[in-house]
Amino acid sequence: MFPLIRTASAVAGALLLLGEAAPAWSAIPLVGKTSATLAWGAAAGLVAGYDVFVSRNGADYLSEPERTVSVPSVTLSASFGSSVRVRVAAFDAEGQRGPLSPESERILFARSASDLDGDGIDNGADSCPRVANANQADADGDGIGDVCDPCTGRVWSAVPVRPPNQNPRSARIRFSDLAKAVGAKITLTGTFRPAMPSMDLAPWASGVHLRIADVLGALIDLDVPTNWIGSSACGSHDGWSRRANVWTYTNRSGALDSLVCAPGSAGGLQSVSLSDRRPGDGIHYSIKLGPVLLPRPPATPVRRLRVTLALGTRSDPDEAAPAEFDGLCSELRLDGNPLPETGRAPNCRPSRSGGVLRTLSCAGP
Repeated sequence: MFPLIRTASAVAGALLLLGEAAPAWSAIPLVGKTSATLAWGAAAGLVAGYDVFVSRNGADYLSEPERTVSVPSVTLSASFGSSVRVRVAAFDAEGQRGPLSPESERILFARSASDLDGDGIDNGADSCPRVANANQADADGDGIGDVCDPCTGRVWSAVPVRPPNQNPRSARIRFSDLAKAVGAKITLTGTFRPAMPSMDLAPWASGVHLRIADVLGALIDLDVPTNWIGSSACGSHDGWSRRANVWTYTNRSGALDSLVCAPGSAGGLQSVSLSDRRPGDGIHYSIKLGPVLLPRPPATPVRRLRVTLALGTRSDPDEAAPAEFDGLCSELRLDGNPLPETGRAPNCRPSRSGGVLRTLSCAGP
């Protein structure tokens, strides 16, 4: 008794919520409409109806359904600029509820195609094109508005505050095998000092969000899930383990539970290691990905390269950052501009062969 809701697509005037797992950053804009009919595949067995749980504007799902219907479809309304996500559970004649479906894609009710969030700023110039932010506040100047930025710029020498929280140092990132058809490899190391010095490091409970972006947009944007090693439905060698103050996530299956174990859904993630060296030396991280098919090679010369690492996961980078990100978060800037910590610009070295970019290495302060 399990209704299938994985992705959404427009079919005959309705949104049919069926298919393969969707990227976490995708969203379906409905332009000029304030209501949508959502349909899903009927659950097997003797089904009396469906409980429909709705997340509006990135908020948590309530414990009680917003709607209860007898057929596998529902019509939801919202104001322009609002968004919804849906999960469904079938129930039988005795009211026994089955498991919740996977989450649908985010559905955005847009007044116009050129201004999806309705804040009066065209999408191309909007620092958060799918979250209303008319003031365009961007405290760290990274091109991502504060309402959808998981962490906002700080430097190691500055006193950490909450929010924002960002204190990176000693960071290195290396892209290799960029010209290989099977995908590139990425290694990332660094240290950050959290804004909440006493906050527990518990990635198995919070998950981890990783985003690597250049001037053209995201190259990597993924959420590392919360399962312990051995408990993953995707593979017995996937999950978090701990030795003393070092937490390590290993992925060998190439898939993530949070995306219904779809092949390749791990985005090339191999491992994440977080070493708690507080109070003196912050939290050290080491991340390996590859092979991973990037949407394109990193833009060179490097004008903007940002690495965001946050304890917590979010359903959509277009939605406002959740509170979990305020406590343990780091956002490294590698863009050729002098860093406040050292007064020197980061060192980025591209390597080409036959005019093709093969590797890119950047070192922070």
